[in-house]
Amino acid sequence: MGPTLLFGAFICFPEIVCQGGNDVSSGMIPASVSLDYLGTTEMAQGTHRPEIFVTEEGNILLAVVHPFGPARTEGSIKHRAYWLNSDLEIQGEEFPLTTFTEEHGDPADHRVLLVDEEIVVVYQSLVLDPEAQSGGDGPAENNALNQSLMLARFTYGGVEAFRGPIVAHATDFMEDNFPDHCMAWDGSSLIVSTGSDNSAKFRVVNLDDASISRTEAIEIGADTIGASIGNSLFWKAGELHIASGLASPPGEPNPLLFAKLDEDFSVEPLGSHTPEGEDTVFPTGTLVHEGVTFIAYSGHEAGSSPDIMVNPYEPRLAAFDGDWNLLLDLKVSTEAGAGHVHPTIAVLNDVLYYSWSRKDPSGGPAPQVLIERYRVAVTMSTAGGNGDSLLAFTDISPVAGGGMALEWLSSSSRCYTIRFWDDLWGEGEVVATNVPAAPPVNRHTNDVELSRGYYRIELE
Repeated sequence: MGPTLLFGAFICFPEIVCQGGNDVSSGMIPASVSLDYLGTTEMAQGTHRPEIFVTEEGNILLAVVHPFGPARTEGSIKHRAYWLNSDLEIQGEEFPLTTFTEEHGDPADHRVLLVDEEIVVVYQSLVLDPEAQSGGDGPAENNALNQSLMLARFTYGGVEAFRGPIVAHATDFMEDNFPDHCMAWDGSSLIVSTGSDNSAKFRVVNLDDASISRTEAIEIGADTIGASIGNSLFWKAGELHIASGLASPPGEPNPLLFAKLDEDFSVEPLGSHTPEGEDTVFPTGTLVHEGVTFIAYSGHEAGSSPDIMVNPYEPRLAAFDGDWNLLLDLKVSTEAGAGHVHPTIAVLNDVLYYSWSRKDPSGGPAPQVLIERYRVAVTMSTAGGNGDSLLAFTDISPVAGGGMALEWLSSSSRCYTIRFWDDLWGEGEVVATNVPAAPPVNRHTNDVELSRGYYRIELE
């Protein structure tokens, strides 16, 4: 909203239409993003792979790996959920999301969504080879006899509403592999993406009983989806998008790739991001806020060792406008991340929360979830303009003999509509239309005497 001016008995409140995104009818697009660091909150040692969300009521959900009880024993806890307030103080008691079972084994990687006031959890569960439980490097599924893709739902109070397998006891891991999956809700079904040999497999899943109504596979590559796992599905402007990493040939950088998925799961590439001097991986956190797409990902020095124990990943955050032009790229921390860091993000009011997994600074084996807080501000500009062409009132003043004189920043080759409300209900009264731009500042006088009201300038 523009400036509020008070003079005598008159009060006028100018308002600007400035919805985010490059294709909105207002003609406003994000021009820049600023982040002001507010602080860091450390969760308990042993927490890992955070999933962070904000409810409509303004509560914050954090779902993490946080084991409790003897490992690989019936009922031992693997994942827990915490409710936090805006200052990241724990509210009430945490509750378990997954436990070990003899039937489906040890829960591993998880993703979470909030759907219709329920907590939806999809997780990988592994039945491990008893002879390999105590040894072996690399992913846990290397030591598994079979793995399942599980679905669970909970009320916000932690009461389990459903649990069952989407895919049970898969043994051909070239065909079905479930680590580092991702998912999105399309309003009626869950779309879950998992790994397969040289492709990403997409399943449309019924939330009530975990049944599968459709399965599609998309071959990975530089012109489609860059990786089969470690991706993010997210909605933007009513369309399903995917962010992925890309393993390039030796000596070439590993970028992030962005694409749109149509209803038939055809892929439309949209853009990429290659930070200078870094290789990227696992864009697991996505957020569309005020027309800006934020991507939380992991990065480390390019050309160095690919071994994350030697060259660990660190948390990063990039921001893009609606045409995937880079607005910001931030090194959230230079501390070593645990594994692939698994950053996720959420926003409450004007505070952005960035959660990630840190490697134990003391050298111990247990990771730790950290949540960074930033004050976020998005500056908008007129379409085809720049930050200097921001659509904003510069002056509102009464005219001798009655009426109001309005001034606002304008951009060449534009036309404007002026509306007035006395109570903000309805569509407002159009007091002028097809007003041609006269940059850098437009002036218009409304001759009607008004005692109190609201003006709005719209870009046609």
